[in-house]
Amino acid sequence: LTYGYDTHIRHWLGPSVSRATVCDIAWDFLVALEAAHRPEPLRPILFIVHSLGGIVVKEMLRRSSGCQLGRGHLHSVFESTVGIMFFGTPHGGADPRNFLHRIAEMAIKAAGFKVNEQIINTLLPSSERLRELRDEFIPMVHQSEWIIHSFQEQLGVGLLGGHKVRLVKCYYAH
Repeated sequence: LTYGYDTHIRHWLGPSVSRATVCDIAWDFLVALEAAHRPEPLRPILFIVHSLGGIVVKEMLRRSSGCQLGRGHLHSVFESTVGIMFFGTPHGGADPRNFLHRIAEMAIKAAGFKVNEQIINTLLPSSERLRELRDEFIPMVHQSEWIIHSFQEQLGVGLLGGHKVRLVKCYYAH
């Protein structure tokens, strides 16, 4: 099963930029995944996620873990999860306003595109929500005994002049 979501960038001639937050995307994912998982409720779930998708899955599992009473069926996603493979997920945040971001932002704005600032702010290392999610996620992993693997870039992205920059700093990837 593959799940995709709007990356929140739209051309000025198209629809306006989405106002969906990471929490909104995570909730939509939880509902869709539970519906797809319902016919085979005992089937284990292994997530393979990249970048922001890792944050979305962590939020989705946090929401699923808290579903009880009238929404208990959504708790089955949490119970069926066996592991997660994170690729380039900025667990501690990534400053999308760094040098590379400023260059990309200028190009995006020049082309008439807009960016969802709520998503950008969630990814900042100073984001309170991201810190809370990190603090809540670790006990969930221990409680559930999930198998977790996290991969990060080692060499960085090449820039003009041969310089390389890591998009997610090592200390933010853990």
